[in-house]
Formats: sequence, C-alpha cells, structure tokens
Amino acid sequence: MLHSPKDHKKYPRYWENRIKVSYNKLNLPNKITTTVNTTDKVEYLYDATGTKLAKRTSTATNPAVDEYYMGDVVMVRAYPIMVWNIEYLLTPEGRVDFGSGSPVYEYHLKDHLGNTRVAYIAGTSGAADAVQKADYYPFGMKMASALYENSTNKYLYNGKELQDNLLGNINLDWYDYGFRFYDPQIGRWHVIDPMVENNHHDYTPYAYAYNNPILYIDPVGLDTTIYVFDQGERPKDNGTKGETYTAEIYIDIDGEIVGPYSGSSYPNSKSNSNSDNNTSSNTVKDGEHKYNNESGHDKGTKKGLNIDDSNNDSRTASGTNPKGEDVTMTGVNVHEGKSDNGNYNSRGSRGCVTINPKDSEAFFNNFDWSKNSAQTKGNSSGTIVIHRGNTASSMVDKLLINIKKLF
Repeated sequence: MLHSPKDHKKYPRYWENRIKVSYNKLNLPNKITTTVNTTDKVEYLYDATGTKLAKRTSTATNPAVDEYYMGDVVMVRAYPIMVWNIEYLLTPEGRVDFGSGSPVYEYHLKDHLGNTRVAYIAGTSGAADAVQKADYYPFGMKMASALYENSTNKYLYNGKELQDNLLGNINLDWYDYGFRFYDPQIGRWHVIDPMVENNHHDYTPYAYAYNNPILYIDPVGLDTTIYVFDQGERPKDNGTKGETYTAEIYIDIDGEIVGPYSGSSYPNSKSNSNSDNNTSSNTVKDGEHKYNNESGHDKGTKKGLNIDDSNNDSRTASGTNPKGEDVTMTGVNVHEGKSDNGNYNSRGSRGCVTINPKDSEAFFNNFDWSKNSAQTKGNSSGTIVIHRGNTASSMVDKLLINIKKLF
C-alpha cells in the first residue's frame, strides 16, 4: 500500500494520490486518508475482539457522518444536527431501509456465493420492483455494464459491506469481512490471515479463497473453531444403549454457534466390564489442536477432519498412552463413530474423536468437501479445542458459546 520515494519518479500520479492506512493492534484499519487530501478520511472504532462498532466519514463539505453498528441494526447521525436515527436493519432476506423515514422492506436475491445480484421491493402494483442489480467479476469487482443502482444497499459481493468512500478523487471500493478488509481490484487481502498457522502453507496468506473465488468464499477472513466438551473420565462401557457419546460438540462459524452434536473424545475401551474402564489405545490430549480435511478418513474413503499439530503436514498430535505417559499420535481424525449401543467398541475409534452416527451428517455439512469427487476431502481448516471435565478453561469457553448463541 505504501511505496518508497523512488516510485515517485516512475509513477508520479499514483504517488501523489496514494492511500494511507493506519492499523490497530488487531491489524484492522482505524484511519484511512490520502497524502494529498487529509481532510477526507474514514475512521473506524472496534471492540477488543475486533468487532466493528462505529465508522466516521469526514470530508471538507461534511465534517462528520457517523454510523454505529449494533448487531443487525445500523444507526446514523450527520453534521450539524448529530441526532441518531436508524439507517437500516439487516435481515436474513435483505434489509429494512429507514432512509426515507418510513421502513421499506428490501429483499436480496443472491447466488451460490452469497453475492447480492438483485435487490427488490414491493412495487405499487404489488409486483416486485428491482432497485439494484449487480454482476461481478470473479474476484468481486462490479461489472459497470450490468450495474443498476436505485438503492443505498452496500452489502454486495459475498454479502459483505462495501466501503465505497470517496477520498479526494479515489474511491476505496474495499469490502469489510470482519477480521480483514478485501480489495477486489487486486484480489487480495490487505493483511495476512490471522489464522495463518492453521492455513494451507502452499498459498500466500494474502490470497483470497485459495485464488478460486468461483468455488470458495472466506466468510470473515478466519477459520472455524470446534469445541468438544466431554466428561472427565472414560464412560464405563457395559453394553447399555445411549451411553457411548458423552461429549457435546459445538462449532463456531464466523461467530455463529451451531450444535450441539453428540460425540466422544475417548477411544474404545477393552471390554464391557463395569470394573474395567481401561483402554489399550492412546487418547488425544486436552487443549487446542489444529485440523484440516485434506486427507479425509480411512484412506480418504470417508469424511474426516485430520488433527495435525505439526508444521510439516506430518499429521501428528499430542496425546497420552494407557499409562498416562505423553506420546505423539499420528493419523488422528474426527470421524463418524460406530453405534450408540454402549459396547466397548461402539465409538469405532482407537484414538480419534468420533461423532454420533445420528449427528454425523449434520456435523460434516459445516465443512467443505470439494477436493475430490467422492466429497470425502476438502479445504477446511481451523482449531479444535478439547475439554474434559469442568475445568476453568472449559467453563469460560462454555460461557462464551452461550453468550454467542444469544446473539
């Protein structure tokens, strides 16, 4: 974004009109200006987690237009009156526009990538009246020939908010994905992926959607986190139906919680005896692990998430053996279990995390499986957190999940 003074001679017009961005400690832009027009600027305010709370746009003719983001409600106030009014309300179907003073229900027709293609309202005759149309190049730039705008809607490419502020004679045309800003003109993020250590190392951390935006999207610029909450001790397998899967599993997708799904973080036991609660297999350790689904499960014949804490794709994870000693485990997956009959082998695992067969389809539907024709491998990655017992860290994560579920 910033160029050296040597570029001034090569690209004088670009140098004179360059954009200057200052970032906060979360690598999110908090102020955007140009070097030749410091009056025009955009400023952002975030909370400690990086959630955008407010945006101020300033120009020479209008010192302040403030927008305040309260979940799905966006408020606005403008100089000189500076009185807060509802600007619009976001809904799953589109938005409710209060710009005219009265609510106008606007519906968005989207494609498979979440791009808003047509926005329409109820016309005077009762038929749909299109107020906005947009087609996009693969990486998100709007096609001018197909553009029709009679709406102030800015939630366009991937359904993200367009930052179309005019600074001097430069129109930003960036998209706010929550944890990163995206520039469709270059098909790149402005900063690296905050989850780069969990990402695929054969792609630059600035690349958008694995350089394949027709097939993939990146909802907020982050990956998905899986939480496994299990009991503190291995279940005593005695052949009683319904006692195999003692874990509750949640998935945090872009701040939205899905689940719980039934599962188990323990491997098969030796027998069905009440007095013998031992196992001959290793157990994945509590705590955070990284995962992807590049290899699937059972040699790629079934869907599975691959736990891999290594930095060289060796698919290793930390665990403990039956004696409680630390070991390095290999080939650990999250996959569908065998049954819920309560037998010693019902989990169908010698060290993996398993999902109750009745929940497995719904669980795996949260991930990408487009890497092979059998749809058993994909391009998902992220973090899996395993909690056993009522530890302090598990209580904190449960509290955060319950708070997110409320909103």
